[in-house]
Amino acid sequence: LRSELESDLKRICLGNRAKQDVIDETLQKYKTVFLQAKQQAQKLDHALAKYFGPPQQVTEETMEPSILSEIVRKCPYCSRADLVVKRKRDGGFMLSCLGFPDCK
Repeated sequence: LRSELESDLKRICLGNRAKQDVIDETLQKYKTVFLQAKQQAQKLDHALAKYFGPPQQVTEETMEPSILSEIVRKCPYCSRADLVVKRKRDGGFMLSCLGFPDCK
């Protein structure tokens, strides 16, 4: 998607494409990809539910800088510490054991 957008931006600069057309087409493409990703995330939630319980809603209000959720469950590897959702350095999210580094 990004390379297509970059190509279209060059075409806009050259006068070969209309700015609004590119915006409309790009938004539609990103919306389609977002909906597909959301559907896949729901499938993943359903598949993981038997291991981690039903999915919980995580909202921006409940997020802290590093730890972003309440306790998800006990860690299945060490069985001593809790699993929580944390923010990764690249801005993504990960499930993390609070027993790290003892639990890997």
